[in-house]
This record gives sequence, structure tokens and C-alpha cells, in this order.
Amino acid sequence: MFSVLRHYLLLVVFFLRGRRFRLARHRLGPLPSDWQIVFEEKQPIHATEYAEGKIANMRRAIAEIEGLVMPPGSWFSWWHFVPRPGAHNGFALGRTLLRGRLTAGYGGGLCQLSGIIYLAALKLGMTVHERHAHSRDIYREEERYTPLGADAAIVFGYKNLVFQNGTDYTFVWNFHVEQNALILRISARQKFTPTQIIFKAEPTVSDGRVAITTLRHRGEVTETICRSFYLREIHDEKI
Repeated sequence: MFSVLRHYLLLVVFFLRGRRFRLARHRLGPLPSDWQIVFEEKQPIHATEYAEGKIANMRRAIAEIEGLVMPPGSWFSWWHFVPRPGAHNGFALGRTLLRGRLTAGYGGGLCQLSGIIYLAALKLGMTVHERHAHSRDIYREEERYTPLGADAAIVFGYKNLVFQNGTDYTFVWNFHVEQNALILRISARQKFTPTQIIFKAEPTVSDGRVAITTLRHRGEVTETICRSFYLREIHDEKI
């Protein structure tokens, strides 16, 4: 109950700040022929016990965000578009990280979708206002589908993914989920070159966590986006 109340309180604050009128919007028709793909990211979907649930959950969320148009100055807020994960909203059981432990939960697996969106936002030069790292790094290096530090944890009522298009470009977001891959393609009318993103690992800090600094290179300027901290891997837990 508290998470629901907190969620709606955050919506009220968001609206009062005037952002309601600048949210990304859905396209009403096909993309014009003069638009071109300026960004494409393809990530593997690993075969696990809950892979089918993960795919179902991503497809359910994509139904709410497919074809989003982000003109200059517009905002993306995950929980403004995607409903609360639950069977009543069409979500399935998937693998999720809860309080540092792997478990099954409705909406499990959505973080791969939020993560690919976060990575794209970084490469498009957008301004990230809210993003949360996961508490643990649960993958071996050979198992990763994205660099450590490119994740974006989303928890209804607690953790959101929010960013603004501070560029002069209008972008259209298109998603596709295959049986073993998640694909994101972003189009624009003008030619656009994505920025370079580096996830720099730092020496393990004193409490046993690993630190990742996210850097964005724009020409000769290097911008520090954030630092993320992760507890060491959980390799003895399978779900």
C-alpha cells in the first residue's frame, strides 16, 4: 500500500513541476520514409527457467512505450508509461533481485528493458535525472548482455528511470523482442552520431563492493555521469 501511495505522490510532484506537458508521446502512424536509424542496440536474452516470463514481461511493457516520440525538451519516465507489475496488469513471473536475493516475482526481467533504454539515453546525450543501480552484480563476465554499470533498476513506488531530451533532435523509439534477443532502434530525421560511453571499473571499495564510474565523451569533453556500486556476484543461487 505504501508503495502505491508513494508512486502517486511522485506523480503529483512530477505534474506540479510542469513536466506533464512535455512527456514523450506515442506516434499515431508509420514513420515517414525520410527518417533514418541513428542508434541500434541488440542484447541477448539468456535461456533460464524464467526466460519465457521475462520475454512476456518485456513485451507487455513495450506495448506501452513502442513508437514513443521524444522531441527536444521532452521527458521519459518509466512509471508514467508502464503499469504496476502484477498478474492483473498482464505481467508474468520472472527472475528478479529483491533485497539482494534472486527470487521470482511478477514483472521479473523488466530491468533488461529499462537498462537498454538507459544505455540509449546516455548515448543519445540525454540528461538522466533518476536512475538506480542494482544492489548486486549477479553475472560472470562471459554471461553479461550489457556492461556492468549500464543497468537501471526499476521498482514500483521506489525506483524510477527518468531522463530528458536536452538535444536539438527529435527521436522515435522502436523495440522488438525475439526469442533470444532484445532489440532497440532509434530513428531521427537528421543525421546523428551517438556519444561514446565508457564504464570504468575502480578498485573494490572497503566494504566489498565494486565501483563503476560512467563517463560520456563529447568531442574533447569528458563528462562523469555517475558512480555505481555493486556487491559481489551471487553464483550459488539459480532461479
